Amino acid sequence: NFSEVALIAFSLIFGLPLPILPTQILWSNLVEGGLMNFAFAFEPLYPDAMKRKPQDPETSRVISPKIVQLIMLVGTITSVTLISVYLFLISFTTLSLPEIQTLMFVAVSVNCIFMAFSMKSFGTPLWKLSLFSNKFLLVSLCASAILLLAALYVPFLQALVHVSPPTLLQIGMLVGFGLVNLATIEIAKWLIFIRPNAKSG
Repeated sequence: NFSEVALIAFSLIFGLPLPILPTQILWSNLVEGGLMNFAFAFEPLYPDAMKRKPQDPETSRVISPKIVQLIMLVGTITSVTLISVYLFLISFTTLSLPEIQTLMFVAVSVNCIFMAFSMKSFGTPLWKLSLFSNKFLLVSLCASAILLLAALYVPFLQALVHVSPPTLLQIGMLVGFGLVNLATIEIAKWLIFIRPNAKSG
């Protein structure tokens, strides 16, 4: 949400058209992201959980200083990337505004889906996490992807969310954006959580 706010604020400050519509934000956050939010409640303990001190201040607050650092770092990089994609689309392509808004909607949604894999654990690298440790999250991710495709290609939902169907090439490029952002999150996790824990251990 941090990056979405930054993206919209940037467009308003510089008098640019809205890069993403309110209905698209609602669809991405509530319909797609909402499923995964519930699924995280069933996430099992990650491997490094037992290594943490019982009175670790990082575990006593929902929003700890390190979580704030992670949000700021990942949010800033994601915001800059999204703004760059938006500026490229409006400056160097012949796409109409509805088509650009559709692509930004896909970019935000794909980013949300990919981010869920990395956020399964802050203290464990992605490649050490089991994709099947939380079946509820896996089902939610699949459902979110299906709902995204439905919004893009089912006529009734297209009108509801105000999108136009993108090409496969465009979707592929935005999936690439999601992978790049996933790598960004993993680097941020390593800098803020994993490396400090390894040193203290």
